[in-house]
Amino acid sequence: VLANYTTYKSYYEIEKSIADNPEFDTKKAQKKLRAYVERSQQTIDTKAEIMLEHFVPNIVNTKKLKGKGKGMVVTQNIETAIRYYKAIRRI
Repeated sequence: VLANYTTYKSYYEIEKSIADNPEFDTKKAQKKLRAYVERSQQTIDTKAEIMLEHFVPNIVNTKKLKGKGKGMVVTQNIETAIRYYKAIRRI
């Protein structure tokens, strides 16, 4: 299954408001920011649209797989998987 896959990379940056804040844990903050962004419906809708813009012309319409091509979306949890499913169905 993973022989031919395409990843979608995300980029986030957190900026400290106080340069030497001892209470600021960068890793913890990055993890919370990523969780927030990845759960956002706007992010899911945007990524689903990009995925379909790639999948339909490059996989479905090439006729190499005779209409039998399938896609798989890997997410952090079931809730996010359902949100992607609904977004893809809407599009």
